[in-house]
Amino acid sequence: MPLLTMRGLERNWATRRAFWADRAAHEDELRKNLLSLAVTKHATSETIPNVELYDPDLWTDEYAF
Repeated sequence: MPLLTMRGLERNWATRRAFWADRAAHEDELRKNLLSLAVTKHATSETIPNVELYDPDLWTDEYAF
C-alpha cells in the first residue's frame, strides 16, 4: 500500500503552488504539508530499495527532528 496516494501527492503539490502564488496567505499550510509524517515517510521510502526492511521508528525520529 503506498504511503502517500496520488491524491495525497497532488494535494501536496497544490499546497506548494498556492504558496508560490501567495506566500503570506499559505505559509502555515505549507509548513504543515512539508512537515507531515506522511510526507516524511514518502520521501524516505522513495530512496530505499527495500522499504520493508526499514525500521519505522526511524521515520518518527526523522519526523521529530
